[in-house]
Amino acid sequence: MRSIFIPQSTPYDPAGDPPGSVDPLGTVTGAEQLAEVLFPGVTARMWRVRLLTFAALAAEVSGRVNPDRRLDARLAFERLFVSAIARQEEAGQAWEPASRRLPGIGLARQALRAGDQPLEKANFLKGQGVNGPFGVISRLARDVGVVNESGELERAGTELLLAWAADQHLPGLLDDDAGREGADWIRKLVRQVTSYRDDRNNWPRKYWPGWEDLANRLRLDQPGSREREVILKLLSADPLGLRDRMVSCLTEPEVLSVYRTINASENRGNREREVLTTGFRAIKAQDEIGKSIHVTVELIDAYETLSGLLETMFRGLVWGLTRNNGQAARTMILQEPTLRPFLAKVHTRINSASTRFQKKLETFEADPLAGKRGSVDVDRMHKLLDDSVAASRRGDDGVTAIMERHVRVQKEKNKGVWIEQDRQWTLMPGFGDTGDEPQQYDWYLHPYRVTNIYGMLADLEAVPRLGEGDAEEDLE
Repeated sequence: MRSIFIPQSTPYDPAGDPPGSVDPLGTVTGAEQLAEVLFPGVTARMWRVRLLTFAALAAEVSGRVNPDRRLDARLAFERLFVSAIARQEEAGQAWEPASRRLPGIGLARQALRAGDQPLEKANFLKGQGVNGPFGVISRLARDVGVVNESGELERAGTELLLAWAADQHLPGLLDDDAGREGADWIRKLVRQVTSYRDDRNNWPRKYWPGWEDLANRLRLDQPGSREREVILKLLSADPLGLRDRMVSCLTEPEVLSVYRTINASENRGNREREVLTTGFRAIKAQDEIGKSIHVTVELIDAYETLSGLLETMFRGLVWGLTRNNGQAARTMILQEPTLRPFLAKVHTRINSASTRFQKKLETFEADPLAGKRGSVDVDRMHKLLDDSVAASRRGDDGVTAIMERHVRVQKEKNKGVWIEQDRQWTLMPGFGDTGDEPQQYDWYLHPYRVTNIYGMLADLEAVPRLGEGDAEEDLE
């Protein structure tokens, strides 16, 4: 076969993939389940906690526009809000803290600079229902009782809106009758949202005073004092007490010092590892909640160590194939002069990592509180353990175990394999590693919400702003 017809390996670019899709060994789900034990309702996409207030207002506005078609009204309101922030940002640098990590801000900027185009389905976020400002925060909003599964305002949402209205000097916001300032304000907003939802040509004009008003009242970096108090209470609320204790611990001087020290110099994985391990060792496990936190953190650390070793082996194989122009016999790849000792070194560590993971998993299963949330699929954890034990076997058996797991994981996700195994191995187009040597994955591969919570606490002025983390910003 002529070489031009052989699939050529290229560096893989995951920018267009949904969360969790770049996961060749299926370890993302387990990490998310473990994170849910400590931070229920919080996801790695959540950064700006004032979106809880936005979600509450969006629920109220959409219910007034049309309670039977809440989603359409909510999406219209979201577009107005994001565009309002983009417009104020154009006017000065002081708005950058308000627009950072606001879903859709990049697209709103583009529409504004392209002749002030109305935001609509064709030029705004794909899947806006889940990727817009409401969708990103909705899981936490439901968990703390701001909205229900149908997007309707719940009791905690009413409390939050009333606190926000008090800070904004909008008395009577939720009154049934007009007359007070808050009641009149929300009625005007509802009329504008209704007009735009019914006809895209009713997109507000450039000098609509509502742009500045809406942006100022909901800018993500300036929640009011009453609003901050309610949001902090909601963020800490958790029937099991784990999220409350975690949030409290993250503000402890010993833990905060660890984050402050490592924040500027390390990637997110190393920051979160140091906070969860080094930082939380300074917090004594004096009661059931404290003990459960320590048990969960120890399992997380063992999970990440094991996941990193398995990922290192698999990515090493990808690297070896890349070095052979994307196609070679299995034996040729495994005998590659640089890769062979690299894999051997990693292989020797998997056995002890598997043993440690097994012990921490057993302790977690025996803890009366840690598993009570029910978020962790223990069978999935045991399957990872079984595959890791198989991967620790001598010779080619370890590589076989890694590849079998990859094939199974990709099939479960309805995705193709990265490496096609036949008489020769073939690296599928778009997957490759052109580095000078194989990559050692010795940091936390998965986020555990620590950086997210610190960002939220900074917005609430509960901790100093120590940095914004390394998540992608303003992609759309």
